[in-house]
Amino acid sequence: MRVFNRAVSVGAILTAVLVLAVSMGCQNDPPTSPSSIYVFNQNTNNNGTPASPSPGESGALPPGSTVRIEIFGASCPSGANPRPNPGQLKAGCSLALTCTPKGPDGINLTPAVHGPVALWSVPIGSGYLTLVQESEAFNATAFATAVGVAQVSCSVKGTVGSLPMTVVP
Repeated sequence: MRVFNRAVSVGAILTAVLVLAVSMGCQNDPPTSPSSIYVFNQNTNNNGTPASPSPGESGALPPGSTVRIEIFGASCPSGANPRPNPGQLKAGCSLALTCTPKGPDGINLTPAVHGPVALWSVPIGSGYLTLVQESEAFNATAFATAVGVAQVSCSVKGTVGSLPMTVVP
């Protein structure tokens, strides 16, 4: 009986998309497909496997820990470049986000330390950006709904990370 490992498969798919995008040279060229997906980066655990948080103990993160929100993909239904400049997202486009708890040394914390819960919010500009938390608590998708300034936040055990974003036409 074959066992399907979702975390490894998703990581393998994202890696394949990144390799394909780089090999096709589309990093700097405008997309030609109406459903282009841009993969910006992908973090891995210390053992090289894709980062995939799972349940851990309760309590606070270690002193000096941070929570980082990272963009690991973006797309536009029109095929346009969803991020014309850093910190910007075109209206009608979306971002795939991940919330990563990091220790004081900047290394990703293990699930045993950070636990299973990540709380996402849009504390600034909820009229410009809609957030949908994925089935994996540490992943979310942000949809740019109108032009304006917004901020996405993720909280893990009381430690908050934020990502400012300007939605542009």
